[in-house]
Amino acid sequence: MRVRPSRPSYVLALLAGLLAAACSLPLRERDELDALDPTAGLRFPEPPRFAREAPRRSFDVRHIALELAVDPVRAAIEGSAELELLALDEEVRVLALDLEGLDVRSITDGAGRSLSFAHVGGELAIALAETLSREQPQRVRIAYGGRPATGLYFSRDGAGRAQIFTHNQPEQARAWFPCVDAPDERQTLALRVRVPRALAVAAGGALVARDEDGVYASYSFELDFPLPSYLVSFAAGVFTEVRARGGGRELVLRCEPEDEAAARAAFAQASSIHDFLTEWTGCELPWPAVGYTLVRGLPAGGMENLGHVLLERERFLVDPAAKELEDPADLLAHEAAHQWFGDLVSPRSWGDLWISEGFASYLHLLWVEHARGREEFLRWMRWSREDARAADLRRGPRALDDGVCAHPLELFDAAVYGGAAARLHFLRSQIGAEAFREACRAVLRENAGRSIAGRELLATFQRFASADLTPLFAAWFHRGGEPALSARLLSSAPRATLRLAVGEGSAQANAGAALLWPGDLEIALGDERGARRVVRAALPERSVEIPLELDFAPRWAWLDPGESALFRREEPPSQEAALALLSSEDAVLRAAGLRALRAGEEAARSRAAVEALIARDPSAIVRAESALALARIAPGEALEALRQALGDGEARVRETAARALGSLEPEFAVAMSLRRAWEAEANPLVRAALLEELGRQRAAGLLGILDLVLDDPLRAPPERRGALRALELLASSTRRSAPEILERIEPSLDSARAPRERAIALAALERASRGDLHSRARLERFLRDQDPLVRRAAALALEQRGDLAALAALVRAERTEREPRVRLALLSAGRALNASADRAKRKLAAPSFPAR
Repeated sequence: MRVRPSRPSYVLALLAGLLAAACSLPLRERDELDALDPTAGLRFPEPPRFAREAPRRSFDVRHIALELAVDPVRAAIEGSAELELLALDEEVRVLALDLEGLDVRSITDGAGRSLSFAHVGGELAIALAETLSREQPQRVRIAYGGRPATGLYFSRDGAGRAQIFTHNQPEQARAWFPCVDAPDERQTLALRVRVPRALAVAAGGALVARDEDGVYASYSFELDFPLPSYLVSFAAGVFTEVRARGGGRELVLRCEPEDEAAARAAFAQASSIHDFLTEWTGCELPWPAVGYTLVRGLPAGGMENLGHVLLERERFLVDPAAKELEDPADLLAHEAAHQWFGDLVSPRSWGDLWISEGFASYLHLLWVEHARGREEFLRWMRWSREDARAADLRRGPRALDDGVCAHPLELFDAAVYGGAAARLHFLRSQIGAEAFREACRAVLRENAGRSIAGRELLATFQRFASADLTPLFAAWFHRGGEPALSARLLSSAPRATLRLAVGEGSAQANAGAALLWPGDLEIALGDERGARRVVRAALPERSVEIPLELDFAPRWAWLDPGESALFRREEPPSQEAALALLSSEDAVLRAAGLRALRAGEEAARSRAAVEALIARDPSAIVRAESALALARIAPGEALEALRQALGDGEARVRETAARALGSLEPEFAVAMSLRRAWEAEANPLVRAALLEELGRQRAAGLLGILDLVLDDPLRAPPERRGALRALELLASSTRRSAPEILERIEPSLDSARAPRERAIALAALERASRGDLHSRARLERFLRDQDPLVRRAAALALEQRGDLAALAALVRAERTEREPRVRLALLSAGRALNASADRAKRKLAAPSFPAR
């Protein structure tokens, strides 16, 4: 997260005056003035951080029967939870369960006896009437009720009808039913939900009964497969069903009736996705059906509840015209993959989260390779690596199995998604695709219905490898970061020498032989005519020299032409090597050469070759990379070629060409090219990109274009969001007055707008109103908004604003906020402002000396 340096404000000015005065006073008086610090008492201390490991428990929950009466008007529930328990220790007289924010009405055991309990700070301690044994299970029934602050969400669909759904990950199940809220505690489930009769209920498991009682209806579900509490789910609303079949199971998509046609189109590839995943894993799911329910306001794009996936409607129902750039099948494939990795087998602790998210991400990419080809697979894999590297830069390298955090949500970043997928791809390249798949099948077959640790899973892979994987696991799964590698030719002759080395600054520089899998690092060698030979070499030490026996004189070396290894290049490759790659028969290598040209400093001589690729290359990926390369290496001569690329037949090329044009120095010809392309473009995501780049170019007449978009309620949501980002970019320029931008942002802040649009509007509001002291209070009001996405956006906007006067509002909001994602954003903003205040204090307290 980028934190803008703090802006001057009246609070900072007051603080400066107090500190300046304090520096000239005796210590006692300085202490007294410290009490006048306007930021005193508004601290966001760093919370304790500890490893999220599976704790040892004295008892096991074998089954839970939930009965809920849901009141959508009051956003309240009344319910009971009956738990079947078995001891794991010799004598268990007290149970410790999780239940947060709800009132306990009564607790009884299986014999009907009332049990004593204490409910403090989200923990429910229950004193049993008799000792719990290992042989004879006991039942405990807890009656409870109240208004859940999180976990159970109350929303409205597009027609204003009630919609209720759950979202428990990571530790929000406790907010709507008593449980052991940890990923390693699995139990079977019976769920009965009572709602107004107009609503239907969907859940994981089999629907065994539906009963009506006046204006209410009750739905009963049973699930005999054990699952963690965070995967327990239901949704209630007015739904239409779209049915399919895949992987030997029934697939049911539930959506609002008005969305049926769009949902049917978005769900079209569900059967092929489930067929692929079932065949690849060699495992049919042990539950009879997989449901997918579209809801409004889900905190994530999707949630992989066992047998009942929830999808955020706005993320899944993509405009058909935008499908080329944002295919709902990608979200579907990721969540479907979780039915195997995440549901059938789940992580033992949140420190093992990569088992769930990493495998789901990688299985999605394997489906991409199956459905769209190798080029598309490698493009997604490159994005995965880049996202993981960006996460490492933000918070430092972190091992996959490092579960140390203040809150489990901190672990949900690119490291456990794309970073884990990249490591799994590297592992697959080393042990072989077939051995990798057989190991995955063994993990699922041997651990179905269990929660496992990362080291257990890796031990299974060792069984299917022909050599010791300990060094590889040590370097890539138990250590963060990735090494910087270089490949350099020491001479140019058929009997040349190749030097491979690990950079001194690499995170793994001291790992010795664990750096890479010995004997399987590929290097392409070639001359001016292109790649001529691929050799394999070991890297058992930090630097090795390898003699070559070739039938040509190599001029360049290129590490990992197949893009399967995991490293960063210590230095940009030679321009000679990059140019030679442009003539490769492999589109992946041509794209790699273009990226290398962008990283180089002397690439002007490659302009003609790049222009030829952007105009005629058969690969859309190469044409898109050519647009970026041309804007970098020849910005003064790139306009005509990029203008032509705006008319490419592939949307991804047109979008990339728009980004490349926008990166050029602002000028009339560039802005006109972008505007004409916007007028002719049909894809709403490309139109959004064109609007953003027009904002970056500060194009004349842009406000009129943005009015056309923002005043039209039928415009596609992506284009509306692009218009708001254009306003944000315009606000960064001193050429536009804030009022004319603010009046265009205002309608998008209305509570009737989609949450994503409102969140982007808040970012634009922050940028457009930085000079207005009153706008801070306006942003603070959104900390109390009904939608958690908007509250989170308000916290981020206040952090970007950097006004210390916002600390009081952030403190108040953090004390009452129950949604974990919003609370983390509030804490981040508060700590950033605390750091700004501390820097100001240190600067003003430092002694100054007159210049001589």
